[in-house]
Formats: sequence, C-alpha cells, structure tokens
Amino acid sequence: MQRVELISVGGISLDAAAHPGSAPTARGTLLLVHGITVDMDEDSMFVRLADRAAETGFDVLRFSLRGHGSSGGTQQGVTIAVSAWTCRQLGGGRLPPEDVGRGGDGSTRASRR
Repeated sequence: MQRVELISVGGISLDAAAHPGSAPTARGTLLLVHGITVDMDEDSMFVRLADRAAETGFDVLRFSLRGHGSSGGTQQGVTIAVSAWTCRQLGGGRLPPEDVGRGGDGSTRASRR
C-alpha cells in the first residue's frame, strides 16, 4: 500500500491509498468510494478488500471524499461527480460498475463518458 494525494477538481487535497496489484499486468482497476459516515478505510473493511484484490492482481485506489478522514474541505456538495472525476484521473483502467454504496455504479459509468 502506498499513501498518495489526489487533488480534486476544486483544488482540494484528498487523502488516498493505492494498492498496486501483484500481477505484472493488472487484471483491472478498482476504485473504492466509502459511505457517508466513514472514510477511505470504511472501518477497515476497504483496507482488507483492497489488500485482497491487489493479491489477486487488481490495482486498487481508495480515497476519502472531501470533508472525510484526512481529506481537506467540507462534506457540503460531495457528489458522485467527485468519484467520476477520480476514475478519469486513473487513466485507462477498466472500472467495473460494482456498487458498494454511495452511487458507485453511476460514478463508474460517468467516468467512461
């Protein structure tokens, strides 16, 4: 796991962690977007999920939405557009529409546009 910093469209620093896959060529990229009352760790569930997915060859990025965890800003105005923008910043990875919560399906679909 590597701690990384994302900068949102509005210039806000978002706390993030990348879990590079163990395979020479990634099987895909997973973006884990947490629920409304937690942060990128999702009460440690996302840490375990990211580690396990990376072990099986997926590149994984998890981050705290603005106003959550160690990310800057406030929670006001947080939308799935932030998730879609983040997906686009990853560049090229295939993002399957797996909805864990908070509009994951919509954000991955929007990222493909």
